[in-house]
Amino acid sequence: MDEGYDKYDIGRKYARNDLAGRKAMVGEDLVEMKEIPAWWYECPNASFVFTRASEEDVRERVIKPMEDAARECGIEYWFTGDIHPIHATAQAGDIKDREDMAEWQRARELFEHSPELHESARRFTGMKISFKYLIVNGSIITLTCTDIPPEVKAFREQASALLEKNGFKAPTMENTLHISVGRIKSLPTEDRVGQLRRFRDLMIKLRHEISKLPLELEVDHLFVGGNVQGKTRAEL
Repeated sequence: MDEGYDKYDIGRKYARNDLAGRKAMVGEDLVEMKEIPAWWYECPNASFVFTRASEEDVRERVIKPMEDAARECGIEYWFTGDIHPIHATAQAGDIKDREDMAEWQRARELFEHSPELHESARRFTGMKISFKYLIVNGSIITLTCTDIPPEVKAFREQASALLEKNGFKAPTMENTLHISVGRIKSLPTEDRVGQLRRFRDLMIKLRHEISKLPLELEVDHLFVGGNVQGKTRAEL
């Protein structure tokens, strides 16, 4: 547990994502997410749920400025807190055939009924995690943690081993911990490139503001079970 992710590797990964994301933001291949994919509601998930005060901090300092900027630039977003509770994914699971509902259920039950994972999850309650780097990652905007607690890596290794042992996929989440703050629902209908550049620049300004005073978010608990999509906070 003393061996977490290397801070240099974390920073390098975020820098690559940020550079690529800025280019993608004004590119021709920017993807709109008109609807929430159905499989999102099915996959197993372990996610950090934060205290009410920490959630409010995310809304006030990140989501509201983003909403204002998106409105000014004619962009419509899906924002965290609207489509699902505010959370940061510790580990998710995947299957080969995303149309196989029985396999999704078996994967969810693997998380839901694992005493070992639930026992490991308890160590995170009350932990404070710093989020300081806002990344415009193409059509997705993320609020990232640059100092990932070593316990996160240990939990991921445990959860991934459980998934793979039972024939499921464990998406790699190496050197990253983030909150997906927003995903583009629809693009500007006029002056698309100009408005996207304007929005990108507003997000860079917001990123600098957050980096000067990072968000110290307190973990209420680590939810282990089915996905957070379609659930209320009270169900997590």
